[in-house]
Amino acid sequence: PSQAVDPDLMFLDPPYEQVQRDPAGCLDLASELQARLAAGGRLVFHFPRGVLTEKGLEPLGAVDLRHFGGAAVALIRGKT
Repeated sequence: PSQAVDPDLMFLDPPYEQVQRDPAGCLDLASELQARLAAGGRLVFHFPRGVLTEKGLEPLGAVDLRHFGGAAVALIRGKT
């Protein structure tokens, strides 16, 4: 039997309406996924610009937040 391997890369792209309605819940989901990443892995979290800020993403640790028009993408490092 093969053993499960933690992923190096994960994508989180919930519907914009969900992020706007429940940003804290989406942040919790991002944290849960982050915990499953392999050491050195990345989570790519796509959401509407202005809903979550760098300060709001601080609980996730080192985050590279980028904006593209009305969209935001947070590149989140896996916990080591």
